[in-house]
Amino acid sequence: MSTLTECLQSDHRRLDAILVKCKALAAAGSFPEAASDFATFAQGLSRHIDAEEDVLFPALEDWAPDAAGPMHVMKVEHVRIRELNVAIGSALEKRDGGWKGLVQQLEEVLGAHNLKEERVLYPAADQASKGAPDVEQVRGGILRLLG
Repeated sequence: MSTLTECLQSDHRRLDAILVKCKALAAAGSFPEAASDFATFAQGLSRHIDAEEDVLFPALEDWAPDAAGPMHVMKVEHVRIRELNVAIGSALEKRDGGWKGLVQQLEEVLGAHNLKEERVLYPAADQASKGAPDVEQVRGGILRLLG
C-alpha cells in the first residue's frame, strides 16, 4: 500500500467485514460466536485508533499544524467509539437484545467518522507527507499497529 489513505482505508474495510459477520451471528442467536467476533473487531478497531492517535496524528501535527482541529474532532469521536465497543461487547456476552441498538449507534458514529477520515483527514495526511523524510517510518508504524 503506497499511501497512508490506502493503509488506513483498507483496515476500515477489514473491520467493516468483521462487524457484518458479527451482526449476522448475533441475529441468528449465535451469541458466543458473535461475542468472539466482536471482541476481534473491537481489538482491531482499538489498534486502528491507536495507530491514528499514536503515529498518524503526531506526524500530521508536524507536517500540517493547521490539521489540529480535525484531529481533535477525531479524538473525541474515538472516545465515543471505544465506549460503544465496551457496551456492545457486554451486551453480546449477556445475550442482551440491546446489542442491536448499540450496534446501530456504533455504525452511525463510525460511518460518519470514517467518511471524514477517508475524505478529509487521510488525504490531507498524504498531501502533507509528500517529501517528508519520515513518511516511510510513519507508514511502517501504522502498519505495525494494525497488525
